[in-house]
Amino acid sequence: FFDGLRDNLHDREVVSLVNRTLPPMCADLVGLLDRCTPPETIAKTLALAAQERSMDPSAKVPFVEYSKRHGFECIGGKQDDITVVAAWVVADESQPHPDDLDVDEIVEDMLLAEEEEEERLRLEEEERLRKEEEERLRLEEEE
Repeated sequence: FFDGLRDNLHDREVVSLVNRTLPPMCADLVGLLDRCTPPETIAKTLALAAQERSMDPSAKVPFVEYSKRHGFECIGGKQDDITVVAAWVVADESQPHPDDLDVDEIVEDMLLAEEEEEERLRLEEEERLRKEEEERLRLEEEE
């Protein structure tokens, strides 16, 4: 979000609004996954709340408190750009659960990948050296 949200809504107000949503994890637990609160609804709600507060000439917003602490007197909301982006961060169910992972297999796969990368780099270096040698021989022939 941009400062227009922080200037006009206290953290507790943001938390209060967000706590009224139905997260996907909770919705899934009660079998209502299709009823979880869309992130765009959360973003719009927060942006509209900040916009309403920004136009209130007597609102006690965070910007007023911040200004007072720094020697400035102002009252009411602070009209500003207000942009909010919201998203749900959810687990990727297609990936194995960490408790189900075989650490030895993972380490073996990493070592194999490292060996393959070293071999690829070795072959690239050999090819580079071969081309340099061909170019050197070609230049010698031209002389």
